[in-house]
Amino acid sequence: MNKWLLFFIVCLCGVNLLGQQVPFYNHYLINPFVYNPAFTGASDYINASFVRNQRYSSFGSTAINNYLTVEGPVSKGNMGLGLIVAYQNQGIQQQLMSSLNYSYRLKINDNHNIRFGVSAGVLDNRIDYNQINAQDISDPYLTGLRPTAPVFDMNVGLVYNWKNLKIGVSVPQIIGAKVKYAKERSRGYYQLERHYMMSLEYDFHAGDKVIIRPNAIMRYMPNVPFQYDVTLMTIYNNMLWASATYKSDYAVQFNAGIRVWDFLRIGYSYELLTGSMKAYSTGTNHEIFLGFSFNGKREKEIQVVENPVIIIDESAVKQRDSVQKLKDELESRLKEIMEDQAQKERLQRERDSLTNLSKVTKTDTVKPKGKPQEVIPIAKGSYFMNLDKSDSPDGYYVITGVFSSKQNAEHALSRCKGEYPDTYLMINKANNYFYVVILYSLDQELATATYKEYKVKKKQKVWILNYRI
Repeated sequence: MNKWLLFFIVCLCGVNLLGQQVPFYNHYLINPFVYNPAFTGASDYINASFVRNQRYSSFGSTAINNYLTVEGPVSKGNMGLGLIVAYQNQGIQQQLMSSLNYSYRLKINDNHNIRFGVSAGVLDNRIDYNQINAQDISDPYLTGLRPTAPVFDMNVGLVYNWKNLKIGVSVPQIIGAKVKYAKERSRGYYQLERHYMMSLEYDFHAGDKVIIRPNAIMRYMPNVPFQYDVTLMTIYNNMLWASATYKSDYAVQFNAGIRVWDFLRIGYSYELLTGSMKAYSTGTNHEIFLGFSFNGKREKEIQVVENPVIIIDESAVKQRDSVQKLKDELESRLKEIMEDQAQKERLQRERDSLTNLSKVTKTDTVKPKGKPQEVIPIAKGSYFMNLDKSDSPDGYYVITGVFSSKQNAEHALSRCKGEYPDTYLMINKANNYFYVVILYSLDQELATATYKEYKVKKKQKVWILNYRI
């Protein structure tokens, strides 16, 4: 068999069509972590995703790309950890990739932050010799090839966030390792080229339930035509999504998906070839997506109070003791100057005032008038403001979630708006977290009734916050 012909086949199978070595995936808007390690742990949840991608079935040897990812936040969301396992089968070549991902968030202020990410792992490249149609199977060059060629690989990336804007840059295969199949150094290898990728994304909120998300991703590799994708995605109530994508000189892609039971997402995409590939392939190009999300870090800061609890902090105890001591001293002085009636009356008034003060500071609870009610502790160390920077008033707040990310808080807000139209967000300036409020009232009975109704109907976390400035 001609040596250079085999070498050409090995190199061709080592890359995707259009010259891209990094596989094309269609659900990167749902799981951007697969292309850019800086997205590792960027949400408030632990996410697991599985994708099966199938292309070019009409060539007689379908290209299969599968991946499994798991990622989530650690250290209060300032860092993220993740794992990717991917398998590709393209012609005579197979590749198994596994890598660990790490990201770090640099917070500039409430609206600006930058995430840096890196992934490192192994690419195990294999050749299926049973699929090689060779004229001379005893060719010493063919028999001298290794069946497997593992290499070390690294990817780097960063993401800049400003309110609803995300700008990402990543460099897959930054090392540029050589995949060597032949025992001789000069033959039987191909190069893992660096890919330069950039993404732009912005969320437009059309009302309380609809998000319109345009996205663009650009890919560049030396000596290969520049490639870009342009996508328009619509998300309804954080439950349904649909998108359309144009891939330059390649295809038009359509995606649709649904969220089930709050933790499961199912998506499907279909590609209709339109570019130069259309003349060579008429097969079905499709991708299936399954995603699982679980509660991660910092879901709440104030615990749900199921039973009456009396909270006495150390400062209140000290104040009560000092008041009691002063009260005793006044009583002693009062006995000594009983003959002075005017002074006696003045001291009596001071004594009564201090007695009332000691009763107020004995506990940090508010007992409403009327029939006995459940005692709800006052929130400690909090300073709440509305999003328009005005102070939140005293009263009872029924809370369904606390988030450090405004975007995640708005998603939770949109889910509650349907049944609780008065739902809104407020921010705790003590920790810069966003609170989802389904009811504010000065009436404790109304707050308790709403709390019980939500808990029975939704079977989700909810609690009452008693706030006093």
